[in-house]
Amino acid sequence: MRIFLCDAGNIPQDVLKKAASALPESRLPQKNMHADVFRTRVVGYLLAVYAAGQISPETVCENWAVTPNGKPYFEGSPVQFSISHTGTLVAVAVSKNHPVGLDIEKIRPLREKFAARYFSEREQTEFANSDDPDTTLIRLWTAKEAVGKYHGTGLSGDLREIDTANTTSAVFEKDGTRYALSIAPKGEIPPLEWVDFSNLVP
Repeated sequence: MRIFLCDAGNIPQDVLKKAASALPESRLPQKNMHADVFRTRVVGYLLAVYAAGQISPETVCENWAVTPNGKPYFEGSPVQFSISHTGTLVAVAVSKNHPVGLDIEKIRPLREKFAARYFSEREQTEFANSDDPDTTLIRLWTAKEAVGKYHGTGLSGDLREIDTANTTSAVFEKDGTRYALSIAPKGEIPPLEWVDFSNLVP
């Protein structure tokens, strides 16, 4: 597994619109789409194509498709990937022949009721005993998201029953902001590979 990230915060709108011409019809921006959603959609697709090319340069990864549950994939390709974004950061985890799940979130305060509503007893105990509850809560949430993406089901049903034991989480900082990142299945998180947007544009 490799993980690629791109900070899309300073990309001019006209550059994004030009880059959007490379997107397949299913990923084209919809009318009146919010600028932030437009940005992450364009960068997410281009970063996924870039990441796939890095891990499997012999494979053409252009035929973007989506499962009935919303999990994206490249038709006819052994490359498996997962996309996540938070704020202006876009991330893609990519693997060859093995499914992956990835989620990143900016660390921020959330109400304690959030944990009671979505976390299992084990997770609530970990949250309650944490010296850094904000970080712990976001980290546990990203783990749940990663599991949903790994299985291709998303977050559905009783979220307290989503087992996060098969995940690995980490915290990193960029430009003074802290983020939590989780992957599924459990394993060593590889070094994060930062990519400039200019390297993504065809």
